[in-house]
Amino acid sequence: SYYAVDKYLTGQNEELMMHSTPLEALYQVYRALRAHREEHHLVMEDRQEYRWIMGDDKQIDHIEPFEKMLSQKLVEECMIATNRSAARFLKEHSASGPYVTHPGFRGDRLDETRKFLDMHVPAAAEQDPKTVDGYRSIIRALSAPDQKLPLRTMVNRLLTRAELTASPAPHMGMALEHYTNCTSPLRKYVDFLVHLQIKASLHGDEAKLVDAKLLEDLAGRIATARSATLEAERWLAAKHLERMSKQREGLTFKAKITHVNSSGFNVRLDDNGLDGFVDLRKDPEKFSYDKWTASLTSTTRRFQLEKGVELHFAGYDRDNQYQASFVLAEGCGLKPPKEEKKGAAEEGGTAGS
Repeated sequence: SYYAVDKYLTGQNEELMMHSTPLEALYQVYRALRAHREEHHLVMEDRQEYRWIMGDDKQIDHIEPFEKMLSQKLVEECMIATNRSAARFLKEHSASGPYVTHPGFRGDRLDETRKFLDMHVPAAAEQDPKTVDGYRSIIRALSAPDQKLPLRTMVNRLLTRAELTASPAPHMGMALEHYTNCTSPLRKYVDFLVHLQIKASLHGDEAKLVDAKLLEDLAGRIATARSATLEAERWLAAKHLERMSKQREGLTFKAKITHVNSSGFNVRLDDNGLDGFVDLRKDPEKFSYDKWTASLTSTTRRFQLEKGVELHFAGYDRDNQYQASFVLAEGCGLKPPKEEKKGAAEEGGTAGS
Protein backbone atom coordinates (compact mmCIF):
# COMPACT_ATOMS: atom_id res chain seq x y z
CA SER A 1 0.00 0.00 0.00
CA TYR A 2 1.00 3.65 -0.28
CA TYR A 3 1.27 3.86 3.51
CA ALA A 4 3.48 0.76 3.85
CA VAL A 5 5.82 1.81 1.05
CA ASP A 6 6.02 5.35 2.42
CA LYS A 7 6.99 4.05 5.87
CA TYR A 8 9.64 1.84 4.29
CA LEU A 9 11.11 4.64 2.17
CA THR A 10 11.24 7.02 5.13
CA GLY A 11 12.90 4.42 7.36
CA GLN A 12 9.96 4.01 9.73
CA ASN A 13 9.18 0.37 9.00
CA GLU A 14 11.12 -2.70 7.86
CA GLU A 15 8.16 -4.97 7.07
CA LEU A 16 8.85 -4.64 3.34
CA MET A 17 12.52 -5.63 3.52
CA MET A 18 11.73 -8.66 1.34
CA HIS A 19 10.85 -6.18 -1.42
CA SER A 20 13.85 -3.93 -0.81
CA THR A 21 15.59 -4.62 -4.14
CA PRO A 22 12.78 -3.41 -6.46
CA LEU A 23 11.70 -0.64 -4.06
CA GLU A 24 15.21 0.78 -3.76
CA ALA A 25 15.65 0.63 -7.53
CA LEU A 26 12.30 2.36 -8.06
CA TYR A 27 13.20 5.04 -5.56
CA GLN A 28 16.43 5.77 -7.45
CA VAL A 29 14.41 5.94 -10.69
CA TYR A 30 12.12 8.49 -9.04
CA ARG A 31 15.05 10.63 -7.90
CA ALA A 32 16.60 10.58 -11.38
CA LEU A 33 13.35 11.41 -13.16
CA ARG A 34 12.49 14.21 -10.73
CA ALA A 35 15.96 15.74 -10.89
CA HIS A 36 15.88 15.65 -14.70
CA ARG A 37 12.48 17.39 -14.83
CA GLU A 38 13.56 20.05 -12.35
CA GLU A 39 16.67 20.78 -14.44
CA HIS A 40 15.23 20.63 -17.95
CA HIS A 41 11.49 21.23 -17.66
CA LEU A 42 8.96 22.82 -15.27
CA VAL A 43 7.69 21.29 -12.04
CA MET A 44 4.65 22.63 -10.23
CA GLU A 45 5.23 23.65 -6.63
CA ASP A 46 3.60 21.43 -4.03
CA ARG A 47 0.54 23.03 -2.45
CA GLN A 48 -0.82 22.22 0.99
CA GLU A 49 -3.52 19.58 0.59
CA TYR A 50 -6.51 18.85 2.80
CA ARG A 51 -8.65 15.81 3.51
CA TRP A 52 -12.40 16.09 4.06
CA ILE A 53 -13.69 13.81 6.81
CA MET A 54 -17.37 13.11 6.20
CA GLY A 55 -19.92 12.37 8.92
CA ASP A 56 -22.83 9.93 8.92
CA ASP A 57 -25.06 12.75 7.62
CA LYS A 58 -22.91 12.88 4.44
CA GLN A 59 -21.75 16.39 5.35
CA ILE A 60 -18.21 17.54 6.17
CA ASP A 61 -17.47 16.70 9.80
CA HIS A 62 -14.02 18.32 9.79
CA ILE A 63 -11.10 19.05 7.48
CA GLU A 64 -7.51 18.13 8.22
CA PRO A 65 -4.29 19.03 6.37
CA PHE A 66 -2.04 16.29 5.06
CA GLU A 67 1.26 16.05 3.26
CA LYS A 68 1.68 14.09 0.05
CA MET A 69 3.51 10.87 0.85
CA LEU A 70 6.86 10.01 -0.72
CA SER A 71 5.29 6.87 -2.18
CA GLN A 72 2.66 9.02 -3.92
CA LYS A 73 5.34 11.29 -5.35
CA LEU A 74 7.20 8.23 -6.62
CA VAL A 75 4.13 6.88 -8.46
CA GLU A 76 3.29 10.35 -9.78
CA GLU A 77 6.75 10.78 -11.31
CA CYS A 78 6.57 7.35 -12.95
CA MET A 79 3.13 8.18 -14.35
CA ILE A 80 4.47 11.38 -15.89
CA ALA A 81 7.33 9.42 -17.50
CA THR A 82 4.81 6.90 -18.87
CA ASN A 83 2.59 9.66 -20.26
CA ARG A 84 5.57 11.30 -21.96
CA SER A 85 6.59 7.97 -23.52
CA ALA A 86 3.04 7.36 -24.77
CA ALA A 87 2.87 10.82 -26.35
CA ARG A 88 6.20 10.26 -28.10
CA PHE A 89 4.99 6.86 -29.35
CA LEU A 90 1.78 8.39 -30.75
CA LYS A 91 3.74 11.10 -32.55
CA GLU A 92 6.27 8.66 -34.00
CA HIS A 93 3.40 6.59 -35.42
CA SER A 94 1.53 9.63 -36.78
CA ALA A 95 -1.43 8.96 -34.49
CA SER A 96 -4.39 11.34 -34.56
CA GLY A 97 -4.19 11.97 -30.82
CA PRO A 98 -5.26 12.33 -28.19
CA TYR A 99 -2.54 14.70 -27.02
CA VAL A 100 -2.74 16.94 -23.97
CA THR A 101 -1.33 20.31 -24.97
CA HIS A 102 -0.93 23.65 -23.25
CA PRO A 103 -0.33 26.73 -25.44
CA GLY A 104 1.05 28.80 -22.57
CA PHE A 105 0.31 32.51 -22.78
CA ARG A 106 -2.92 33.54 -24.46
CA GLY A 107 -2.41 34.65 -28.04
CA ASP A 108 -4.65 37.70 -27.57
CA ARG A 109 -2.67 38.80 -24.48
CA LEU A 110 0.89 38.59 -25.79
CA ASP A 111 1.32 42.38 -25.89
CA GLU A 112 0.15 42.59 -22.29
CA THR A 113 2.48 39.72 -21.41
CA ARG A 114 5.49 41.53 -22.88
CA LYS A 115 4.57 44.73 -21.04
CA PHE A 116 4.26 42.79 -17.78
CA LEU A 117 7.69 41.24 -18.31
CA ASP A 118 9.23 44.61 -19.22
CA MET A 119 7.94 46.04 -15.94
CA HIS A 120 9.00 43.21 -13.61
CA VAL A 121 11.69 41.04 -15.27
CA PRO A 122 13.15 42.93 -18.26
CA ALA A 123 15.70 40.20 -19.01
CA ALA A 124 12.93 37.64 -19.53
CA ALA A 125 11.07 39.94 -21.92
CA GLU A 126 13.65 39.08 -24.59
CA GLN A 127 12.53 35.43 -24.56
CA ASP A 128 10.00 34.12 -27.08
CA PRO A 129 6.91 33.03 -25.05
CA LYS A 130 5.67 30.91 -27.97
CA THR A 131 8.56 28.42 -27.73
CA VAL A 132 9.10 25.80 -25.03
CA ASP A 133 12.58 27.12 -24.20
CA GLY A 134 11.38 30.70 -24.06
CA TYR A 135 8.35 29.90 -21.94
CA ARG A 136 10.47 27.86 -19.53
CA SER A 137 12.95 30.71 -19.14
CA ILE A 138 10.17 33.21 -18.51
CA ILE A 139 8.44 31.10 -15.87
CA ARG A 140 11.73 30.40 -14.10
CA ALA A 141 12.52 34.11 -14.04
CA LEU A 142 9.09 34.88 -12.61
CA SER A 143 9.54 32.15 -9.97
CA ALA A 144 12.95 33.34 -8.77
CA PRO A 145 13.08 33.49 -4.95
CA ASP A 146 14.38 37.08 -4.94
CA GLN A 147 11.21 38.51 -6.53
CA LYS A 148 9.40 40.97 -4.26
CA LEU A 149 6.02 40.28 -5.87
CA PRO A 150 4.37 36.87 -6.50
CA LEU A 151 5.02 37.22 -10.22
CA ARG A 152 4.48 33.56 -11.09
CA THR A 153 0.97 33.65 -9.62
CA MET A 154 0.25 37.05 -11.14
CA VAL A 155 0.66 35.79 -14.72
CA ASN A 156 -2.00 33.08 -14.29
CA ARG A 157 -4.60 35.47 -15.70
CA LEU A 158 -2.59 35.60 -18.93
CA LEU A 159 -2.35 31.83 -19.41
CA THR A 160 -4.54 29.43 -21.36
CA ARG A 161 -5.89 26.10 -20.11
CA ALA A 162 -4.61 22.70 -21.19
CA GLU A 163 -6.61 21.16 -24.04
CA LEU A 164 -7.06 17.93 -25.97
CA THR A 165 -5.81 17.93 -29.56
CA ALA A 166 -5.60 15.50 -32.46
CA SER A 167 -2.14 16.68 -33.47
CA PRO A 168 1.01 16.90 -31.31
CA ALA A 169 1.90 20.25 -29.78
CA PRO A 170 3.94 21.38 -26.76
CA HIS A 171 2.70 21.32 -23.19
CA MET A 172 4.08 24.66 -22.06
CA GLY A 173 2.93 24.26 -18.46
CA MET A 174 5.37 21.36 -18.04
CA ALA A 175 7.83 22.63 -20.67
CA LEU A 176 7.50 19.39 -22.63
CA GLU A 177 7.45 18.95 -26.41
CA HIS A 178 4.65 16.35 -26.20
CA TYR A 179 2.34 14.99 -23.52
CA THR A 180 -0.79 12.90 -23.04
CA ASN A 181 -2.55 10.87 -20.34
CA CYS A 182 -2.58 7.07 -20.49
CA THR A 183 -2.13 5.60 -16.99
CA SER A 184 -5.82 5.25 -15.98
CA PRO A 185 -7.64 3.60 -18.92
CA LEU A 186 -10.25 2.00 -16.63
CA ARG A 187 -11.28 5.34 -15.14
CA LYS A 188 -10.58 7.97 -17.78
CA TYR A 189 -11.75 7.88 -21.37
CA VAL A 190 -8.82 9.95 -22.69
CA ASP A 191 -6.42 7.34 -21.31
CA PHE A 192 -8.52 4.57 -22.86
CA LEU A 193 -8.34 6.27 -26.27
CA VAL A 194 -4.55 6.43 -26.00
CA HIS A 195 -4.48 2.67 -25.35
CA LEU A 196 -6.68 2.04 -28.39
CA GLN A 197 -4.34 4.11 -30.56
CA ILE A 198 -1.23 2.36 -29.23
CA LYS A 199 -2.87 -1.03 -29.79
CA ALA A 200 -3.75 -0.11 -33.37
CA SER A 201 -0.13 0.91 -34.05
CA LEU A 202 1.26 -2.27 -32.52
CA HIS A 203 -1.04 -4.30 -34.79
CA GLY A 204 0.25 -2.46 -37.84
CA ASP A 205 -2.96 -0.46 -38.35
CA GLU A 206 -3.28 3.29 -38.75
CA ALA A 207 -3.82 5.02 -35.42
CA LYS A 208 -6.68 7.17 -36.70
CA LEU A 209 -9.41 6.19 -34.21
CA VAL A 210 -9.52 9.73 -32.82
CA ASP A 211 -10.42 13.00 -34.53
CA ALA A 212 -10.91 16.63 -33.55
CA LYS A 213 -14.71 16.29 -33.33
CA LEU A 214 -14.46 13.37 -30.89
CA LEU A 215 -12.04 15.29 -28.70
CA GLU A 216 -14.21 18.42 -28.81
CA ASP A 217 -17.22 16.41 -27.61
CA LEU A 218 -15.12 14.72 -24.95
CA ALA A 219 -13.75 18.06 -23.71
CA GLY A 220 -17.33 19.31 -23.40
CA ARG A 221 -18.35 16.29 -21.33
CA ILE A 222 -15.29 16.67 -19.10
CA ALA A 223 -16.10 20.35 -18.58
CA THR A 224 -19.70 19.51 -17.64
CA ALA A 225 -18.58 16.87 -15.16
CA ARG A 226 -15.97 19.24 -13.70
CA SER A 227 -18.60 21.96 -13.28
CA ALA A 228 -20.99 19.58 -11.52
CA THR A 229 -18.20 18.41 -9.21
CA LEU A 230 -17.24 21.99 -8.41
CA GLU A 231 -20.83 22.89 -7.54
CA ALA A 232 -21.21 19.84 -5.28
CA GLU A 233 -17.93 20.59 -3.50
CA ARG A 234 -18.84 24.24 -3.04
CA TRP A 235 -22.24 23.26 -1.62
CA LEU A 236 -20.64 20.95 0.92
CA ALA A 237 -18.01 23.57 1.81
CA ALA A 238 -20.62 26.33 2.20
CA LYS A 239 -22.74 24.19 4.51
CA HIS A 240 -19.67 23.39 6.60
CA LEU A 241 -18.69 27.05 6.89
CA GLU A 242 -22.27 27.97 7.76
CA ARG A 243 -22.37 25.43 10.60
CA MET A 244 -19.00 26.60 11.92
CA SER A 245 -20.14 30.24 11.95
CA LYS A 246 -23.38 29.40 13.77
CA GLN A 247 -21.54 27.40 16.41
CA ARG A 248 -19.14 30.28 17.20
CA GLU A 249 -20.52 33.79 17.02
CA GLY A 250 -18.04 36.28 15.58
CA LEU A 251 -15.83 33.51 14.17
CA THR A 252 -13.09 34.81 11.88
CA PHE A 253 -11.01 32.95 9.31
CA LYS A 254 -7.43 33.70 8.31
CA ALA A 255 -6.85 33.34 4.59
CA LYS A 256 -4.56 34.15 1.70
CA ILE A 257 -5.59 36.09 -1.41
CA THR A 258 -5.39 33.82 -4.46
CA HIS A 259 -6.77 36.04 -7.23
CA VAL A 260 -7.58 39.74 -7.60
CA ASN A 261 -9.91 41.50 -10.04
CA SER A 262 -11.68 44.85 -10.21
CA SER A 263 -14.65 43.58 -8.15
CA GLY A 264 -12.78 42.01 -5.24
CA PHE A 265 -10.59 39.02 -4.57
CA ASN A 266 -10.67 35.24 -4.14
CA VAL A 267 -9.28 33.69 -0.96
CA ARG A 268 -8.17 30.30 0.36
CA LEU A 269 -8.62 29.68 4.07
CA ASP A 270 -5.44 28.76 5.95
CA ASP A 271 -6.91 26.12 8.26
CA ASN A 272 -8.98 24.08 5.81
CA GLY A 273 -8.11 25.13 2.24
CA LEU A 274 -11.68 26.17 1.39
CA ASP A 275 -12.13 28.90 -1.21
CA GLY A 276 -14.40 31.92 -1.42
CA PHE A 277 -14.79 35.48 -2.66
CA VAL A 278 -14.71 38.92 -1.04
CA ASP A 279 -16.88 41.39 -3.00
CA LEU A 280 -15.69 44.99 -2.54
CA ARG A 281 -18.17 46.64 -4.89
CA LYS A 282 -20.51 47.52 -2.02
CA ASP A 283 -17.75 48.69 0.29
CA PRO A 284 -18.12 52.32 1.45
CA GLU A 285 -14.65 53.07 0.11
CA LYS A 286 -13.82 53.03 -3.58
CA PHE A 287 -10.97 50.71 -4.57
CA SER A 288 -8.60 51.15 -7.49
CA TYR A 289 -7.57 47.95 -9.29
CA ASP A 290 -4.00 47.65 -10.58
CA LYS A 291 -3.55 44.58 -12.79
CA TRP A 292 0.23 45.14 -13.00
CA THR A 293 0.65 44.58 -9.24
CA ALA A 294 -2.49 42.43 -8.70
CA SER A 295 -3.76 44.79 -6.01
CA LEU A 296 -6.81 46.77 -4.87
CA THR A 297 -6.14 50.04 -3.09
CA SER A 298 -8.35 52.62 -1.36
CA THR A 299 -7.48 55.66 0.71
CA THR A 300 -6.98 53.59 3.87
CA ARG A 301 -6.65 49.96 2.77
CA ARG A 302 -4.71 47.79 0.34
CA PHE A 303 -5.14 44.16 -0.70
CA GLN A 304 -2.62 42.29 -2.82
CA LEU A 305 -2.18 38.82 -4.25
CA GLU A 306 -0.89 36.20 -1.74
CA LYS A 307 -1.22 38.58 1.21
CA GLY A 308 -3.02 37.42 4.35
CA VAL A 309 -6.50 38.65 5.34
CA GLU A 310 -8.97 38.02 8.17
CA LEU A 311 -12.59 37.35 7.26
CA HIS A 312 -16.12 36.53 8.41
CA PHE A 313 -18.29 34.03 6.53
CA ALA A 314 -21.20 35.87 4.90
CA GLY A 315 -23.14 33.10 3.15
CA TYR A 316 -22.99 31.64 -0.33
CA ASP A 317 -24.11 32.49 -3.84
CA ARG A 318 -26.62 29.93 -5.14
CA ASP A 319 -26.47 31.43 -8.63
CA ASN A 320 -22.69 31.01 -8.81
CA GLN A 321 -22.37 27.31 -7.99
CA TYR A 322 -22.64 27.94 -4.23
CA GLN A 323 -19.47 30.01 -4.07
CA ALA A 324 -18.74 30.99 -0.46
CA SER A 325 -18.84 34.72 0.32
CA PHE A 326 -16.76 36.48 2.95
CA VAL A 327 -16.59 39.98 4.39
CA LEU A 328 -13.56 41.66 5.89
CA ALA A 329 -12.95 41.61 9.61
CA GLU A 330 -12.62 45.01 11.24
CA GLY A 331 -9.25 46.58 10.59
CA CYS A 332 -8.27 44.12 7.87
CA GLY A 333 -6.03 45.52 5.14
CA LEU A 334 -5.31 48.86 6.77
CA LYS A 335 -2.23 50.56 5.38
CA PRO A 336 0.64 51.40 7.74
CA PRO A 337 0.46 55.09 8.78
CA LYS A 338 3.33 56.18 6.49
CA GLU A 339 1.90 54.38 3.46
CA GLU A 340 -1.53 55.85 4.18
CA LYS A 341 -0.17 59.41 4.14
CA LYS A 342 1.85 58.72 1.01
CA GLY A 343 -1.23 57.30 -0.74
CA ALA A 344 -3.27 60.36 0.20
CA ALA A 345 -0.56 62.66 -1.15
CA GLU A 346 -0.36 60.74 -4.42
CA GLU A 347 -4.13 60.84 -4.86
CA GLY A 348 -4.07 64.58 -4.21
CA GLY A 349 -1.37 65.00 -6.85
CA THR A 350 -3.34 62.93 -9.35
CA ALA A 351 -6.48 64.93 -8.70
CA GLY A 352 -4.55 68.19 -9.12
CA SER A 353 -3.09 67.07 -12.43
